[in-house]
Amino acid sequence: MVHSTNNIAFIGIGSNVGDRRQACMNAVQTFELWECGSLTRVSSLYESEPWGYEAQEWFINCVIKIAISEDAFGLLAFMQAVEQKLGKQKEFRWGPRTIDLDLLFFNQSIIDAPNLKVPHPHLHERRFVLEALAEIEPAWMHPALNQPVSHLLQNVQDTKKVCKLMETLR
Repeated sequence: MVHSTNNIAFIGIGSNVGDRRQACMNAVQTFELWECGSLTRVSSLYESEPWGYEAQEWFINCVIKIAISEDAFGLLAFMQAVEQKLGKQKEFRWGPRTIDLDLLFFNQSIIDAPNLKVPHPHLHERRFVLEALAEIEPAWMHPALNQPVSHLLQNVQDTKKVCKLMETLR
């Protein structure tokens, strides 16, 4: 069955526990196989200093772009199921985790629900997110800030180190 894929979403993927690269690859592969969506872009892998809580291992991160038939809440439910399937362990806010999926953008929607905030409330403050986003979709407009991702990256105040790795997931 072919699904309509009228919605566009960007998802941040990260890991800093165990085989970080493999955890990110497993998440990307899960989205590749999802019958409700079509994975259209995958950024390079980036290694980044931890954000928030700093006394932990560095993260491997990437961003994917997906065309989907689900609404934002259906996507969130799928993302949470993927995290659970991939063994997400998180002790505390911004702490170490085996896998972390963040819904960054959903179309040009602004959603402020108790369990979902879109655009992601911190994406414009995080260099590691903006680097990967700018790689795959630099002209994407932030619907609340009305600025393209490339401009947000040029003006981000975050000074954490972000290193693009030569390996990619696709």
